[in-house]
Amino acid sequence: MARYEHVAFDFDGVVADSAAVCADEINRLRAHFPTIPEVHSQDDFAFIYPGPLRTSLRRFGLSDKGVSDFFDRHSARMMSRARELKPFVPVAKILGEMDPTRFTIVTSSYSATVRDVLSRSIPGGSVDDISILGRELKMKKSAKFQRIMTENNLRPAQLLKIGDMVSDVLYAADAGIDCAAVGWGYHPLRYLKAFDARHFVSSPNDLRNLLRKHAKIGEPYV
Repeated sequence: MARYEHVAFDFDGVVADSAAVCADEINRLRAHFPTIPEVHSQDDFAFIYPGPLRTSLRRFGLSDKGVSDFFDRHSARMMSRARELKPFVPVAKILGEMDPTRFTIVTSSYSATVRDVLSRSIPGGSVDDISILGRELKMKKSAKFQRIMTENNLRPAQLLKIGDMVSDVLYAADAGIDCAAVGWGYHPLRYLKAFDARHFVSSPNDLRNLLRKHAKIGEPYV
């Protein structure tokens, strides 16, 4: 049985219910990037981002500079709307029950956005002790995983990634770590199951039970 010593949570789509705002901002940015399709559903997200985020957008004719410009604009708009973002309450409860030294938020969002949302959502606690590796670091996610392992003296088998997109599964594989793919975020679970994640999770309750079994975080939800 795998025993994870540390958990790397994605933010958007795993902790934060941000898909509607994300899709709205993608659609607004189509004024500058008209070749990118409209996004309204999980299936639309799977179409626009079927693999690594940056290479996915090249399919729509964007250069590397255009891709960077798109994500810079989109991340800035998401940060400006941080007060509209709400957590998935059961997932926020999971984070609130965990020892903050046992998990890290690994995200393409700015850490200020993450802290704003978490400060309004984690029951009875401060977010000051939570480690967040955000967009401002300008690091690939695989490099962020390596940083977590180095700083916490972990082997790859001891780190678990929690993600909601195919890119999360691929980035975890690139770093040699296991991934748990969840089905309430940006990509539908039936699509994620076509890829090689270690675990597939359909609900926050199932996620908590997975972490209880493999990472010792407490009792399961009733």
